[in-house]
Amino acid sequence: MSEQPDISIIMAIRNSEHYLAEALASIAAQNYPAIELIAVDGGSRDGGPSMVQNFPNARCIPQRGTGFTGAWNTGVQATRAPFIAFLDSDDIWAPEKLAGQMAVLRANPFADAVYGRVAFFLERGHALPSGFRPAVLEGTHLVPMPGVTLLRRGIVERLGSFDEKLSIASDIAWFAKLRDRATLAVFDQLVLRKRLHNSNLGHITPWPIFRGELLTLLKARVDGHRRAAAGANDA
Repeated sequence: MSEQPDISIIMAIRNSEHYLAEALASIAAQNYPAIELIAVDGGSRDGGPSMVQNFPNARCIPQRGTGFTGAWNTGVQATRAPFIAFLDSDDIWAPEKLAGQMAVLRANPFADAVYGRVAFFLERGHALPSGFRPAVLEGTHLVPMPGVTLLRRGIVERLGSFDEKLSIASDIAWFAKLRDRATLAVFDQLVLRKRLHNSNLGHITPWPIFRGELLTLLKARVDGHRRAAAGANDA
């Protein structure tokens, strides 16, 4: 890859072969060509790394750190492009995702990031993760989260790394900071189909751990808003 890409796509893989072909096909179908894929391998024992190595404009690099957050942090450090996106190895992008969101950011130079809509779908024969409401499977949802967002490099650098002490809620914590500290734009179209299946991290992580991390984040967020309000009153 000699040409400078506009967008670096970060994907964590670890024994991801089963769904990876669909994720890669959705990248190949993007009508925006100036991209690179950085797959961060957490020690796969299947053919996933080889699939990435045979994909155009792709690198497969070993993961440093632990969990998907360690993979994402490794991937961010390896990016070259001024814009950054994340795609899970079992999810599917709509073909117009990158081109549409790049157009929004170019029309809004003061926006730090742009996000779109997600539709959740349950893999046939699999069960919903604990705590997941079946109603969420209906329609599409407009919410900042990894797979639906395109970010300028500057905001990623300002917000810093994903918290590797959190086993499952690190992306929630990071995107909460994004909502609080960034200027966001909206691309009001479906950009991501997010697959739910029995191997999802949300499925295999015990619900008490997930709930405990969410409560910790909620408390920290409330305390932060209280401190900000107190500082504003003192001023």
